[in-house]
Amino acid sequence: MKSQTSERNPTTEQFVFPEYVGKIIDFHAHLHLHIEEFISCKKRGACKALADPLRPFLFRAIWAPFEKFGYRYVIKSGSPFEKPMERILARILRAIPQQNSDGLITAMDSQGIGKSVVLALPPFVPNSEILQSAQKFSRLIPFISPIPPSDPSGQITGLIAKGGKGVKIHPTLQGFQPDCEFSIEAAKTAGRIKVPVVIHAGGSGMLFGRRCAPKIPPKAFSRLAKNAPDAKIVVAHTGLWENEEIIRNLAKLENVTLDVSFQHPEIIRKIYETFGPKRMIFGTDTPIGKPGIILKNLSKCNFKEKDLERILFLNAQNLLSQQ
Repeated sequence: MKSQTSERNPTTEQFVFPEYVGKIIDFHAHLHLHIEEFISCKKRGACKALADPLRPFLFRAIWAPFEKFGYRYVIKSGSPFEKPMERILARILRAIPQQNSDGLITAMDSQGIGKSVVLALPPFVPNSEILQSAQKFSRLIPFISPIPPSDPSGQITGLIAKGGKGVKIHPTLQGFQPDCEFSIEAAKTAGRIKVPVVIHAGGSGMLFGRRCAPKIPPKAFSRLAKNAPDAKIVVAHTGLWENEEIIRNLAKLENVTLDVSFQHPEIIRKIYETFGPKRMIFGTDTPIGKPGIILKNLSKCNFKEKDLERILFLNAQNLLSQQ
């Protein structure tokens, strides 16, 4: 297997794990979110939240242990603690440092990541910004996002012609359901022109400071996959703490792959046992997620080298090579 050593920056390279020295593609990365558009300061108090005096305590008490223990969730879907925890996480996430394309490349070098899929999320992260970042750095792979309620087919076709390599949809923040007409048409279009789709899964709008956006039932993702059978759909971070429901509802759908960002080794192992190594993919959700934690979690799963190669590189390469 070809080593990726020549592609790494020796001044920032860190040890990952000995089981695998091949190429790595991160299928879930973000550039900075525009917080001023993410939550209206006037209506929702975002400016106050950004200066939240309790945030350092919440970070130490909630987020730091979450990272320390490898993304082990202490809440479950339907738990009475779910909504209060989402409110706390919203306060923490709004203060995560922003990341531009230069910072992302540095972070990739530090973990030996060769390429990253960068996801648009207009208006918070405009399509133009993602396309420009990929023009600046060939190691960044731009996924564009259609804006509802306009026809997604024409938008996707036009943005792919401008350099997009895939599609991102975020039902919770963009205000629609995974199985609505807009989502299904977006996925069908992606399937028709043979580019993959990444779709957010997990939590309600409360996680993003938007109480009006309801939680999405996992079955909605299975209905999307069934209605767009030619689409290659990657479900982001396996639904976060809704992981068991996502795994159970999507296991039999061959056009669905699960991204392992923000998942503990126990859940990653369950994904492997249920979906197999060909239908799971490495993602980090950086800058919110830390690539080193997910790489360490994969190492703890004791997968064979050939399976690590699939999860860390080949599955992504195959999805990106459909055209």
